[in-house]
Amino acid sequence: MKSEIESWLDSDNPNMIAAIPQFIQDAETWMTRKLWTLEMECQLTVPLNVTGVYDLPPDWKSHKSVERSQDSLIVLYFRRIVNLSDTVATNWVLEKHPDLYRYASLAAAEAWYKNDPRANNPFGVMATEILNEVIEQDDRGRNNALFKYEGV
Repeated sequence: MKSEIESWLDSDNPNMIAAIPQFIQDAETWMTRKLWTLEMECQLTVPLNVTGVYDLPPDWKSHKSVERSQDSLIVLYFRRIVNLSDTVATNWVLEKHPDLYRYASLAAAEAWYKNDPRANNPFGVMATEILNEVIEQDDRGRNNALFKYEGV
């Protein structure tokens, strides 16, 4: 992803090139805040303990539901988007929506370059449009699954 962003930036500015990992991280933060899709849902079974204190998984974003069984809690939660790094080359967003990753990262670069995130940012507009499409696709997928489940 870093080399792709670098080629899109087409810049010789060493400060901008050095900031590419930050642009990608800013994009991941933005996508994690905005997306709530099926790919982000996880189930966790936690054995009940005496203290009632539980550690959250490292990818925890927010919980969706908690049910108690006889000896455990079943937690349905939303996980964060796994950040890309030198050791993590991909994640589900990059695999399914590389254009979203690209334009969100370029929007962060554009905001950095202009030094004003409110500046006219065509990459930000494109990233937002793609993000909305991903959310709409997820909603349609959920509705189709619900209809199949209910036999409609």
